[in-house]
Amino acid sequence: MLDNRPWAGPQHPASHGVLTLILYLSNEYITFIDICIGYLHRGTEKLLEFKSLEQCVPYFDRLDYVSVVYNEHMFTLAFESLLRCSLALRVSLLRLLFLELTRVFNGLLAISCMVFDLGAISPLLWSFEERDKICTFFDYVCGCRMHVAFICLCGCLDDLSFGLLDYVLFVCLSCMFLLELFDLLLLNNRISYLRLRGISLLVLWDLCFNSVSGVLARSVGLLWDCRLFSCYELYLIFTFDFSFSLCGDAQDRFCLRLFDMRNSLLLCKQVLYCFFSFGFVCLFELFVCDASIELIIYLFYMVWCLCVVGLAFSCIEAPKGEYCVCLLLYLFLISRVRIRCADYLHCLLLDVLCRGFLLADLVAIIGNIDCVFGSVDR
Repeated sequence: MLDNRPWAGPQHPASHGVLTLILYLSNEYITFIDICIGYLHRGTEKLLEFKSLEQCVPYFDRLDYVSVVYNEHMFTLAFESLLRCSLALRVSLLRLLFLELTRVFNGLLAISCMVFDLGAISPLLWSFEERDKICTFFDYVCGCRMHVAFICLCGCLDDLSFGLLDYVLFVCLSCMFLLELFDLLLLNNRISYLRLRGISLLVLWDLCFNSVSGVLARSVGLLWDCRLFSCYELYLIFTFDFSFSLCGDAQDRFCLRLFDMRNSLLLCKQVLYCFFSFGFVCLFELFVCDASIELIIYLFYMVWCLCVVGLAFSCIEAPKGEYCVCLLLYLFLISRVRIRCADYLHCLLLDVLCRGFLLADLVAIIGNIDCVFGSVDR
């Protein structure tokens, strides 16, 4: 099998991603990988040009369609940083609640699909049961289970209905129980440990010159998290743990994703405590104002459009890594957009991660870096 070149993929377009890998093998060892992407390319950055800000939000929903709220948050945060505006307390709390639930929503899919590729079927079914509970919460609030369009410019779509805070607490407890099951059945599993420990190693060179971020960067030992050091939204006032490791292999990244989900559930519980502790002032703060529709339309056309001029940039800590967007605005239209997605950069590292390892390790490595091709082929 010297100089054999089999093709891995492309997968079916209805699957989680479309990827072709041209493998150069020496016996069963991978010597080189030629990565072919672009099957889902939709030209998002070009489509956003010369559209108004409100029209651009649905395009960001379709990038990383597993972490929809983070895409919306990245775009709206750039606009709000340009305006230098400060949001209401309740709006920031609602945003943070949705963001951290989305992080759990993404992590459950990433971990369960990875261990499914290793041969464990039951965690996939358990994870989708918990993800369905989170989707039900999104449906109750937004009327949509996946492309929620919850975060809008300088605010949120709607307030929580009565009884949903109790439902969020139930979801947090249920997800925490599932994570305990993952610790018991997966982290302590000998087969899973032998399949993940020591493969897809990253070193300090990759951290400096290959633009790794998120879980991949923290697995090498980088002490960086945009939530902790950039302090956007209300992360400054909450308590959450910081996780990193030093080995830089697939097993460390698996543990870090589990730890990140625990941190997200801890943040959700703190947000619920803030909702209850602030009492009626926070619970019944209204989103509407006592103004006529004619006045709102007049203010929109006379003030809103004229103040949006300049260059805006935002960077957030998404579940897959650092997501960045740079907007060039002229009046109320977007002139240029550049989006930096972490999973696109991580997908290009497959040759570095897989070189020298066995062909059987390929599916575990692809699942471990957590790529979604809506943002890779943007």
